[in-house]
Amino acid sequence: CPSGYCDGLPEALCAPAQDFVPRLTAKFGTKKPDWFIGTFYDEQASYEQLMAIIDQLESGVSEIMCHPGYADQALMEGSAYNKPREREIEILSLDSIRQALQEHGVRLIHFGDLPN
Repeated sequence: CPSGYCDGLPEALCAPAQDFVPRLTAKFGTKKPDWFIGTFYDEQASYEQLMAIIDQLESGVSEIMCHPGYADQALMEGSAYNKPREREIEILSLDSIRQALQEHGVRLIHFGDLPN
């Protein structure tokens, strides 16, 4: 969905986000992608879901929200979202995902690469 909209957000946050996010980013000149995808999370963070996202990417810059990581002791004690991070990193690191990105002409960047 277009950046500033609420793909993947809880319904109660959607309307406030649609109002607040565009105003906030305009006020501070915040760099942002053209598209935000918030559906690769928790139970939805699966190989099939990520492949579907890649297959449906629109032209432009997309951000796929994810929280990959390793569940060390500090994360296990400090976050309820701990073990799913390991599943995410496993999926995101698969050669078949890299191949799908390449086949779709996707170039991975970081926020510093976003245009102004």
